[in-house]
Amino acid sequence: MLSDSPQIQFRYQLQLSSEVQWLIGNTQGCAEWTNEFCKVLELSQSVNSASIPKLIFTTDSEQITEHPIFQRSGFPKLTWTNYKYFGSRIWYNNHTFDLFCQITEPETFDDKIYSMWAVVHAVYRRAVQIGGTPLHAAISEQDGKGIVFAAPGGGGKSTTSKRLSENFQLHGDDEVLVLPDDSESFIAHPFPTWSNFLYKRPKVSWKVEKKIPLKAAFFIEKADKEEIIPLKSHEASALFNQSIRQIMMRGWHLSGPDTKSRLIKECFGIAVDLAKSIPAFKIRLTLEGSFEDTLEKVLKEKGIF
Repeated sequence: MLSDSPQIQFRYQLQLSSEVQWLIGNTQGCAEWTNEFCKVLELSQSVNSASIPKLIFTTDSEQITEHPIFQRSGFPKLTWTNYKYFGSRIWYNNHTFDLFCQITEPETFDDKIYSMWAVVHAVYRRAVQIGGTPLHAAISEQDGKGIVFAAPGGGGKSTTSKRLSENFQLHGDDEVLVLPDDSESFIAHPFPTWSNFLYKRPKVSWKVEKKIPLKAAFFIEKADKEEIIPLKSHEASALFNQSIRQIMMRGWHLSGPDTKSRLIKECFGIAVDLAKSIPAFKIRLTLEGSFEDTLEKVLKEKGIF
């Protein structure tokens, strides 16, 4: 059990995989913000390991640079670099996966949501380092098997998922984090639908630590008739890449042109890997037609479900 320092309290833990996990701490000035952030991610108060990387939140007016987090034992002198995103300053270093986030005290509710969005982007960056990525997609599950419906904003992700029967359980309708697993496949995690908060819609949250084996991807296209078309690998690569870019491009320019160039290349490589591992389809939908029977037929014919 990690003891609290005079400056930092550790109350939460985010564990998505063995390589993407943090112990979450905060200063007193950022306690309320941290509690709300962890509530949005549906994290429970739990600290199971003191040895994993640290994700620390503080306000931009608090100074804690003398804390041992900034000079972890066993490493040479750490070189910390930062970028600013939606008013928050995200610090990372050259040897550890620790993250230090200075949260600008929000003036409005929207400011608070954008600052949370900025922190999640840092989580996505860590995922990219190990071959994972966010997708602009909804995710539904049947019998422990997940499928994603990908589209740009307003492209029908949420609507498509909600048109399915109770045979499919909706776990997220806007952003999904996909991580590689030990079986050379991918596990999906639902992430918050930020627009629900920004537009004052009913606050539906998703448990981000939930692990759903990803079995298929469907890229939505509006059409005059219902149709599902298997995609070739190069077609799927391009569409996976588009879906990744719709999320990652919001902040990949923040660390300068070299980092942006690296992220673009890494994300494209991950899109290719996804296309090789995950069966992908174009799903053409009308506004009100029924497609579930066709969907289940395709999933069974392809041996996915």
